[in-house]
Amino acid sequence: MMTKFFCVTLLSSFIMVQLIVTSSAVPVQIEEAQAVISTGVNELPADSKLDLAARHKVLLEFEKHFAQFSCEAIKVILVDLKAAPEHIVAHDDKITALKNALDKIKKINLINEPLDPLEVRAATNIIGELISQTNINLVSAVKEHGQLAFELQRFNFFLGEAFDDLIATLTPEERELDAGLVSLHKQYNESDNDEKWQFWIKLWNYFE
Repeated sequence: MMTKFFCVTLLSSFIMVQLIVTSSAVPVQIEEAQAVISTGVNELPADSKLDLAARHKVLLEFEKHFAQFSCEAIKVILVDLKAAPEHIVAHDDKITALKNALDKIKKINLINEPLDPLEVRAATNIIGELISQTNINLVSAVKEHGQLAFELQRFNFFLGEAFDDLIATLTPEERELDAGLVSLHKQYNESDNDEKWQFWIKLWNYFE
């Protein structure tokens, strides 16, 4: 199970990096991803056991990709709202909120490595406030933009797989220590794609 957790996370990180670097949602080369996985599996001892903090850290690696993907979605939604033929006051409010959020996030380093965890968390919280204030479902709001919508859903899937695997590795003692995380996992299983995108914000803040 630990090997599976490592492999899923390795694949996910590789895919997310490729998507963000290209920024044009170019399809990932699956063969390359599989090669990376094979290398990771071969180098991982069969009896290896990451401690709890290390497993948390692996899951936290997804946060920067969450922030980056959210920013791309916000930009797309903003363009769509501005191009809408009908004038709706509610749209004006959302446009203002989206522009303000992007202005704040632009000041945060989300591209150049190494990323500052505190800056990434700041971006996450800005996104969380935006979703809460404007009631925007990022995944559904970009459904007309096929590739981006697909990548958002795929991110949900891979992070969900990694989250499932982490919970599965918990010992009874660790489940007590991470009772809040186990509770969040139950909420995750009961959520849809849009709810998951808002749910991840709760997950990142769990680790504060």
